[in-house]
Amino acid sequence: MPPARVPSIIVHGGAGADPAEGRDELRAGLRGAVLAGWRVLGSGGGALDAVEASVRHLEDL
Repeated sequence: MPPARVPSIIVHGGAGADPAEGRDELRAGLRGAVLAGWRVLGSGGGALDAVEASVRHLEDL
């Protein structure tokens, strides 16, 4: 039996993000984006929908 697959969601702060400025805010935004994607996957949604939810969260910041 093959090992169980574990889904992953990877997000980044963008090309213009400066981690030295607003580090806590940047982390909170990234954490929120990951959680948005996980909510979709946890409710049975597909990978594309999870990615879209994550990106929408980042765009709304």
